[in-house]
Amino acid sequence: MREGLYVATYGLAHRLDGRGYAVACGGRLYCINPMQGFAGSYVVLGQRIMGTVRLIHQLDAVPRKGNIVVNFDGRIEGPTVIIDGSAKDPGALPFHAIMTWISA
Repeated sequence: MREGLYVATYGLAHRLDGRGYAVACGGRLYCINPMQGFAGSYVVLGQRIMGTVRLIHQLDAVPRKGNIVVNFDGRIEGPTVIIDGSAKDPGALPFHAIMTWISA
């Protein structure tokens, strides 16, 4: 996985309705747009990526961390990273993201 700037599409339960830019660097991953996003850490093993992110949302222009923590596995296909995650909370929906590298 390349470090740098990514264009990301993400969402819960196969609804990829979030869009924004993601930054991956030094094992940390940040994807924040004006209303929602995620932040966390990752490790790369060959063509696989694994880690944990916390979903983030905003209410009344004040950023708040969501209480949904997602453990994820994913795969790296060239400049694209595909993440499939399952939330630690039993009733939470699965988290998915597709990120395409655009710049270092």
